[in-house]
Formats: sequence, C-alpha cells, structure tokens
Amino acid sequence: MNVPSRLLGNTGLEVSALSMGTVALGVSYGIDDGSAPPSRTESIALIQSAFESGITLFDTAPNYGDAEALVGEALKNHPEALIASKVSIPKDVPEGLSRAAAITQSFDRSRCSLQRDVIDIIQVHNLTATQASANDIADGLLALKHQGWVRAIGASVYTEEEAIAAIESGWVEVLQVAFNLLDQRMANCVFSMAHEKGIGVLTRSAYLKGALTPRVGLLPASMNPLRKAVEKLSADMDIALEDMPAAALAFCLGEPTISSVLIGPSTQSELKAAWNSNMFDRARTLNAAGKMHAINQPELVDPRRWPIN
Repeated sequence: MNVPSRLLGNTGLEVSALSMGTVALGVSYGIDDGSAPPSRTESIALIQSAFESGITLFDTAPNYGDAEALVGEALKNHPEALIASKVSIPKDVPEGLSRAAAITQSFDRSRCSLQRDVIDIIQVHNLTATQASANDIADGLLALKHQGWVRAIGASVYTEEEAIAAIESGWVEVLQVAFNLLDQRMANCVFSMAHEKGIGVLTRSAYLKGALTPRVGLLPASMNPLRKAVEKLSADMDIALEDMPAAALAFCLGEPTISSVLIGPSTQSELKAAWNSNMFDRARTLNAAGKMHAINQPELVDPRRWPIN
C-alpha cells in the first residue's frame, strides 16, 4: 500500500487516510459467513502487516475482547504507530469511586494491555449527549491529557444528536462516527460542524458490518429490506456486488472532511483487498455519485437495531 496521510483536526497528529479497527479480532462481528475467527498469531501478524503496508492508526477498545492486548503485542516495537483506544463511562460507580477515577482506572488497564505509557487518542465509548456536558467526565479525561498520558481526547457516537453534543462540548478533539454509502446521516451537518471546530473525524462502518459486501446475501429473510436496498444501490451505480467493498471504501475516502476511514479486516486477503492504486482516483467521483443513495431508515443502517447479533 501507499497510504497518504491526513491531519487529524487540530490535534497535531497526522494519520493514515485508512486506519485499522480491531473489533473483529476480539469478538464476533459482522455478518457471519461461517469463517473461523483469526487465531492470536494470525491477528498479531495481520496488525503488523497493516502497519508495514502504510496504516499508521489502530483503533481498539477494552470491550473488544483481547483486541487491546493483540494490538499491544503486535506494535510493541513500533512506538511511531498511533493507537486509539476507549473508556466506557460506568452507569453505577462503586462507593468511594468517582466517574473520573473510574476513567483513570480503565485507562491504566488499557495502558498495560497496550504496553504503552502514552495512548495517542482516548475516546469515550458510545458517548451520550448527557455525558458530553458532564463536567466530571471532561475533567477526568482532561487530567489524563494534562499529565501527558494522552495526546488527544475523543468520543465515539451513534446519532447526530450525540455527535453535535460532542462537538459542542469544548473538550472533544476527535469524533468517531458511522458513515457509508447507505448511512450518510453525519454528512448533513456533523462533518461541517466538526471541520469548523478543528475536530478530527474518524469514520467506521464503511462496509455497514458486511452489508455492503457479497455477504449481504447471507442476511436472514427478516432483513430483506436491507438486502434490497443494497441490490438497488448496486444496480443504480452500475457496480457489481463483488466490487461493492472497493466502491464503498472509495466513497468514504472521497469525503474531504474525514481524517481517516476505519476498516476491520480479519484476514490478510481482506487487508489486501481494501486498497488498490487507483482508490483515490475513484474516491471523489464515487463520493459525488454515492450521495444520492442514502436511506433514512435507522432500523436498516444502524446495526444495533438489526434482528441479528
């Protein structure tokens, strides 16, 4: 690969335009095609291959099974690689422990798993609008940065309301959202708002958890509306289903306000298929064409609402 770099908002970090998500290395994720999950050895080798291929940013989380430990082992000799992890805000804090202290405890466990003294980006996992305005959460995260343990603070969100709350919080420097050919909700105003505030944008779900790949045919009958939406997209854009993953990724890369697009390969072949030399030549054309095909049905584009895991 020859992956170009982009600035991550005003963080001072420069990241590869394509980054690697690791959820599929730690837990079952996506449309099940019957493939065996990668072994520990395969996962470590895959992360190393991604780095050697030009990917410089790796996204993980404590909730992704052993993913943090796999990233830590794979990149322990590459301090120049950038790592983004997460903290979850507990609903019930044990007696005698504040939410800020709980954030610090989670962060310290992540540092141990990742074999890093400093984590480049720490994100609140699934930030809510209420949490975005909570002073104790902001204080806990800012304390980590002020002590030099974190280089940038961010949040991953699901909805436009949450994204806007994160942007307006005053402490979020990096925003992670879902964005793909069918789910373009964040393009309405979130991307422009983030750009104006100097907030770096990471996008996930480029393949819509596998629906924008040939695996869409494995969806159960209860999800026929999504399958039909993908088939219509394929016909309208004159893109064969086997070519849909490349088109879906190019569409996301063509959005100029996005700093990096996360992919989640679980095999070496998936990693190699995610990039080709003419990707950026196609990106802006496909982005312009793809903007006509968004569907405003959360039950289809939000995998949390799917009647499958």
